[in-house]
Parts: sequence; structure tokens; C-alpha cells
Amino acid sequence: MTQRNLYTGKTLAEFKAKVVREIPASGYQFAYSFPKQTNGNRLRRWFNGTEVEMQDVNIEFKGPTDLRITLRHTGDDKWEIFYITSHAG
Repeated sequence: MTQRNLYTGKTLAEFKAKVVREIPASGYQFAYSFPKQTNGNRLRRWFNGTEVEMQDVNIEFKGPTDLRITLRHTGDDKWEIFYITSHAG
């Protein structure tokens, strides 16, 4: 996956779509993301007056080695790649 223009998307869904387009040629497949972000969790945080989006979301890929990408929510309502690591399954 390359970041030619450093844009990862405004939402987690946009980032996942970008990954789906770019990862298959590398042999990696999306496995799962965590922690789970439900609309109920967003509603509860909104009602309590706290930040609606989680600060970090982790996305796991299975492939030649397991790959984890951590996205961090920025103040301007975007997600940026904060950390990338490969690890044993």
C-alpha cells in the first residue's frame, strides 16, 4: 500500500475501501478491525458529551506475515496512519 498523496480517507470505511483496492496484489487480506465501533457506542459518547470517534482503530491483515495498521483520529475529523507493524500470528 502506498501513500502517494498521504490521504487515507475521512472515515474508516473510506480507508478500508482504499486498502481493498491496494492490498490484494501484495498477498494480504483484511482479517478484522478492533475495537468494535458500533452506532450505540457513538450515541452513548455523544449523549455523554465525549468524543464520538475513538482515538485509535486497529486493522489486521493476514498474509505473508500478519500486518497491523493503527489509525489515529485527528482533530480535523480525519484518520491518519499512526503505526504499522508486522507480527507473528
